[in-house]
Amino acid sequence: MAVKTVPISEVQPGMILGEHIMSSRRRILLAAGTVLTPSMITSLNTWDILNVMIQDASQETAAAVEVPAVTPDPAPTPFAAKYKRLSDTVSDLFDAYRNTRKVLFLDFREASYAVYSLVTTGGTMSYLLLESQSPKADYLGQHAVTVSAIAGSIARWMDWEPEDIKHLCLAALMHDIGKVSLPLSLISGLNLQTDTEKAIYRLHPEEGMKILSPLRGVSADILAAVAQHHEFMDGSGFPRKLRDGEIHPFARIITLADTFHTLSQQTDQPNPFYLAESMLHDMVGKLDIAVVDTFTRRIRDYLLSHRILLSDGRKAEVVYLQQNESRYPVIKTEDDEYIDLRKNREIKISGIVKR
Repeated sequence: MAVKTVPISEVQPGMILGEHIMSSRRRILLAAGTVLTPSMITSLNTWDILNVMIQDASQETAAAVEVPAVTPDPAPTPFAAKYKRLSDTVSDLFDAYRNTRKVLFLDFREASYAVYSLVTTGGTMSYLLLESQSPKADYLGQHAVTVSAIAGSIARWMDWEPEDIKHLCLAALMHDIGKVSLPLSLISGLNLQTDTEKAIYRLHPEEGMKILSPLRGVSADILAAVAQHHEFMDGSGFPRKLRDGEIHPFARIITLADTFHTLSQQTDQPNPFYLAESMLHDMVGKLDIAVVDTFTRRIRDYLLSHRILLSDGRKAEVVYLQQNESRYPVIKTEDDEYIDLRKNREIKISGIVKR
């Protein structure tokens, strides 16, 4: 597709990037194919970008771009068992610290290699997105593995180096170790009722850093990720209300993965369409826009051509996703009726049909 150089002063919302915007460390800040929003253009100015490569306007500029159908490899049958074994292993590591106050760091590192293996295996994100994962007693283990796998997948999509991805997976696997001493009712962070409960919960990032900092082999990158995984780009996070460039790249990715999985735990039938849209709209200014853009665009790919449950009891297939309105796709029901959910708001998506 033809591209042209456009001065940053002439860049308009709706234009489509023709090439990646890269950081000085050769990491992707905004990916080619991104539909630029006003906040993204503001960030481009902040990054001192002078010119950008834009897809030729004669092609089209972007109110609603059809996303090409991508049918991800289905998660292989052994995958669920492997995921459960790994979650149980990590739960045991958290229990070991709870009982002995000793962090089995080498075992965590070994488990992180297993997560990296999942990240590079076809079907991983399909399983994590499309299988219902209800909260359970060993929440910490399940949550740690899921966040680590999502974080590693995002870094892979952003073309991080393999060693950096492995390091990120380890940081994400241990990001909530500071929760081990919390009452079980507070561990998920859902339904915190009182100011006291909220205050106790907000201690866990720095508590995790204190637990890990004496250990040989725990890098400054890991410590920053653990301490900062609840910080937001606009300074509204905790515990230190850091902003923008003060937040480590590991923490930026883990924050999104943590938020996504926590949202998915609030219902027995997590709706990835709604969750993806929440990332775009409800968290505006809070999450790193490059990370959000990479994640949501890839999620849309995974959601195409999957069967869904409708609020009226019918099942349907997603055939078209509106750009930036994932919760309102065009669907085809089992009786071959096509419905545009932007126009028919009485029908809602209630979940995903399991394979």
